[in-house]
Amino acid sequence: MTLTIRSKVLLLSLTLFSIPYVGYEYVREMEKYLRDNLETSLEDSARALASVLNERPLLFARRLVSKMSAVIRQTLYLSNIYWENIAAIYTPCSLCAMSEWCTVMRPLCA
Repeated sequence: MTLTIRSKVLLLSLTLFSIPYVGYEYVREMEKYLRDNLETSLEDSARALASVLNERPLLFARRLVSKMSAVIRQTLYLSNIYWENIAAIYTPCSLCAMSEWCTVMRPLCA
């Protein structure tokens, strides 16, 4: 069986075109492998953290949070007025803007 030059070129071109495809498949499999390992590692880390936190239920107690905020206030030397102003900032706004406009525009109209 003799191969003509045309069949040799065809065989060579098919071989050369298969190299990028094999590389693409390799990269795709490597990405899948790395993603699976990352997911497993993340699950293991979350499980370890959950087990540590599960052994300390007092960590999430309400009293501890209020004690911590009191410690933070004392540490930063902030007055109660400052904390009341912060609470006022986070109160929701009224949906009716007319009352706010009346208080702003009243001095201008008089």
